[in-house]
Amino acid sequence: MATNVIALNAEPQAPVCRVAPSEARWIRLAEIEAAEVARDWHRGPNALRSEINRLDHSLRETLEQHASIHQQHRERDFEAFHPKFPRGLYWVLLSLAAVLETPLNNSALGLLMMDDVETLMVAGSLALLNVLGASFVGWKLRQTPWRQAGLRDWLFVAVMLAVAVATMFGLAGLRMDDLALKAKEANLAVSTATFATFVAIQMLFFVVGAFFSYSMHPADAALERLLKQKLQLRQRADALLQKRANLAARHDRALGLAEASLRKLRAECLARIAEYRDFNMATRSTTAPQWLRTRLDESVFAPLELGTPLDNTPASFDELLRECEQKASS
Repeated sequence: MATNVIALNAEPQAPVCRVAPSEARWIRLAEIEAAEVARDWHRGPNALRSEINRLDHSLRETLEQHASIHQQHRERDFEAFHPKFPRGLYWVLLSLAAVLETPLNNSALGLLMMDDVETLMVAGSLALLNVLGASFVGWKLRQTPWRQAGLRDWLFVAVMLAVAVATMFGLAGLRMDDLALKAKEANLAVSTATFATFVAIQMLFFVVGAFFSYSMHPADAALERLLKQKLQLRQRADALLQKRANLAARHDRALGLAEASLRKLRAECLARIAEYRDFNMATRSTTAPQWLRTRLDESVFAPLELGTPLDNTPASFDELLRECEQKASS
């Protein structure tokens, strides 16, 4: 009887599991199927680990940059700037100013004999450029130390104002020509104050845009740059963290499925062996040997390492951020 018995896991100081030849064949078949599952895992979802490692590297670099800029901000005693308008409202107001100015420009450009679409596009472009020019002027006025201002600073503001004023007077002149033509057809007189009114309306949009921009920027350009860089880096880190969390979730789901497949294969094999042994003992006329009455466990299978679940908790991100900041401040 002993010649028909196979010993498994016969390592030094380890218990010996004895199985019959048919049982050993079932175990080998289960191990072959388990090896296929492991190969599929290493060819597929496990490749996500390389992508996750790349993201971890990018995340650490981003957080180290954030920590460096945060240290510069700390050296400024954590100065902050609170704009008079929320940033979202700022862009809404500028867009609204451009939209309201477009019909005025459209009516003035009617004398240029362009079709309606071209006229509207040019009118909208002029309105947008006027508002953006006002925004740049307000920004420059806010952040330029005028007592130490150089020629470039004065020249920038002078050129922007000159272009804006020339555009205003040109559009006002076109509106006057259009109004004069319509007044002549209706036998009406045009007031001499109309031209100034048109220029004042155009100037109002420019001043409002400059005021919005002036109120949205701090006086210290370096501080604004620090705050903007910190915000951009934090947003990039959050995006990397979210992408990593999604990949880690895919990795862990696939890992769970692979582990479940292995457990199922081994459980079915052990169940078959247990049934075989129960039947074997039930049909024996003599007492069954001790090894045959022993229930086998998963130790009879060759070990397979699939890896461990990935850590994607926010706490790890916060700890990494604190670690980078401590490193930058030391």
